[in-house]
Amino acid sequence: MNEGKTAIYSRVAQADEERLNWQEEKLLHFAEQNGYGDCACYRDNGISGLSLDRSGMNTLIRDIQDGRISTVIVNSLDRIARSYTIMEKRFIFLAKYGIILLSVNEDYRFPDDGSLFMMQTVS
Repeated sequence: MNEGKTAIYSRVAQADEERLNWQEEKLLHFAEQNGYGDCACYRDNGISGLSLDRSGMNTLIRDIQDGRISTVIVNSLDRIARSYTIMEKRFIFLAKYGIILLSVNEDYRFPDDGSLFMMQTVS
């Protein structure tokens, strides 16, 4: 149904392998149920959403820049960032590369669901 590889990004602030696995399994199930195949999993265990030093996120960013990823699925938007400044930078980055971002808990799709509004209110 969808072209390109789908990234599943999971993050927990407090190291907890069980919660991280649960999050990843939930996202993989969502991807399968919605026709997003060829998934690659990226994860950060015990890393704050305020930090820019996240190995899983940094690998995901490189893979997006290299054209390997077309869609990113997260449990909620705060998995991407806990800071409005970082979130705004991430949305600009995703838009630059034409990436679709799906947030399962918020039932949110970027760039379709009020993207301009979101980008204006995040700053």
